[in-house]
Amino acid sequence: MKTKNLLFQTIIIGAALLLLGGLGAVWPQLVGANPLGDVLGPAATIGDAITYQGYATDENDAPLDGTFTMRFQIYNAKTGGTLLWDSGNSSITVTDGLFEARLDITTDIFNGEELWLAQTINGELLTPRQEMLPAPMAHTLRPGAIIKGTANAVPNNYMLDVQMNNDAFAFNRGAISGQTTTGNAVYGLAANGRAIYGQTENGYAIYGFDGGSTANQGYAGYFYSTNGIGVYGYSGANRSHPNILAPGVYGQSNQGVGVYGRGDTSDSYSFYNEGGYFEGGKGLYARGTDSTGQQGYGARIYSDQYRGMYAQGGSGWYDAYFGGSAGINTNGVTDRSAAAQSLVANLGTT
Repeated sequence: MKTKNLLFQTIIIGAALLLLGGLGAVWPQLVGANPLGDVLGPAATIGDAITYQGYATDENDAPLDGTFTMRFQIYNAKTGGTLLWDSGNSSITVTDGLFEARLDITTDIFNGEELWLAQTINGELLTPRQEMLPAPMAHTLRPGAIIKGTANAVPNNYMLDVQMNNDAFAFNRGAISGQTTTGNAVYGLAANGRAIYGQTENGYAIYGFDGGSTANQGYAGYFYSTNGIGVYGYSGANRSHPNILAPGVYGQSNQGVGVYGRGDTSDSYSFYNEGGYFEGGKGLYARGTDSTGQQGYGARIYSDQYRGMYAQGGSGWYDAYFGGSAGINTNGVTDRSAAAQSLVANLGTT
């Protein structure tokens, strides 16, 4: 018995389309700085199955007719190898040699590696196995493939757009997943734009998670700049005081410090390498919210080598202004010539 695979390329095209997401024929909508619009969802998504069409003859090359028991298996090698998928036996109708079979292949076997199809008809294993070759454009799905083009020449300015419909929130769900033991699971590079851009209305535009059990060993997010800003946060929320729910940068820690900044002290300019620099109508606004009375501080400033706090106002203004009803409580006040005191003031004598 013989089979001739006349339409195998059409089959692989179907598989390639399946790998592109199976989200229906819906053009993605533009996502930019403007408010998010409604994203159309597909009426129905396609399944994992692909269609196999073939031509079967007998040993004299005469086309077959009738119903035959067929079995399809996919391996990762031309001979031997590992069985990746097995259809089991099914009854297939053959008319004048032509037949069509629906193969419910799981998509996880399409990872860019070579695949070989073995076919059994009425208990007879046909040889050799048929290599599952991709259609030309499907080569863009193989590992290491590069997709090139001009963004403004494609719909909605995206070279690759992946959408996922899922109302249930979970951290293990995502439209795109990257995984690596070393290196970058997801890497973005933009000479003059955004290497990675995220937008959301009520969620997290970019979410990072460090699941390590050892403190100070991992980073949920790590940002580095050779000569610019490591992290820049901006909020366009309406002004209110204090608008703590819409900050440019927000940090929270259940066991440590919500936001930690450190200046490099390894060179001769270490005096000016501030761990944190704040600028605005009020350079720094600190508020203690501890409900246990004397246990909270609006700001707690400490130095193990030098001044705990250095304050300098503009000409004719206070270096520091304290507006509480009880003033300042300290262990002692001295002129600036003495250093081992809780509060050192310039009284004009030194």
